[in-house]
Amino acid sequence: MKLRQLLIAPALALCWIAANWPAGWVDCWLAQASTGHLRLAGAEGSLWHGQAVLAAPSRNDDLVGWLPLTWDVALKAGAPAGVELAVDAGISGKIALRLHLGGWRVSAQDFSLPLPLLVDVLSGSSDGAGWHGRFELAGGPMDCDWKRECHGGLEGRLQHLGVDWLPGTTAGSYRLHLEGQGNTLQFAVRSDEGMLRVDGHGERAGNGNFHLTGSLDGPPELIGQLPQLAPSYLRTGPRPGQITIAIDHRQ
Repeated sequence: MKLRQLLIAPALALCWIAANWPAGWVDCWLAQASTGHLRLAGAEGSLWHGQAVLAAPSRNDDLVGWLPLTWDVALKAGAPAGVELAVDAGISGKIALRLHLGGWRVSAQDFSLPLPLLVDVLSGSSDGAGWHGRFELAGGPMDCDWKRECHGGLEGRLQHLGVDWLPGTTAGSYRLHLEGQGNTLQFAVRSDEGMLRVDGHGERAGNGNFHLTGSLDGPPELIGQLPQLAPSYLRTGPRPGQITIAIDHRQ
């Protein structure tokens, strides 16, 4: 009986510590996972429920706030049962990631991020300052197992793309559809509006093979310069202001 009582006290203490783990630890984890490109400024609450402002360091290392958000981590029943992280960014939408024994599931409701922030994270540098617009993710659920076999679809929308080397113009708005087909991820991209019009589709197989075909149309004085940037993949199209895209990468 005494041994049981001795064990209960430490167990309760550990439960209390876990339940009240400070939100600042989420900031530390995010900074490490993004190699310092993302931070949570003013984090309040706990690991399980908190709020903060998604921020990124500027060129002089000051934090620039981009997106206020709240998060909840909870056990979820149903199929599949697991631990779910739900992020609510208010008018910038919601996204949820559920981890379970068989793999993971992601779904989104018009969750959007500023494009400069996304470019910085993906490139691992500070190149995003020359980009403008937002990237929005919607749809799901997409379910993937730990062997990276996926089923379900997500749609990305690139809204009002602009770049500094085309001052005063908007390159356009675009849609990217992702569809999991077992160990193959299929995708299609097309333009909604703008001076650069793209239409393409492709897939990435589980063995690493990547295939993309499509076309890009726009002002001839701009489009005509692009093939020389990647002559192995870009070719002058059948009419002025068009190039064809063909990428076939095999492992």
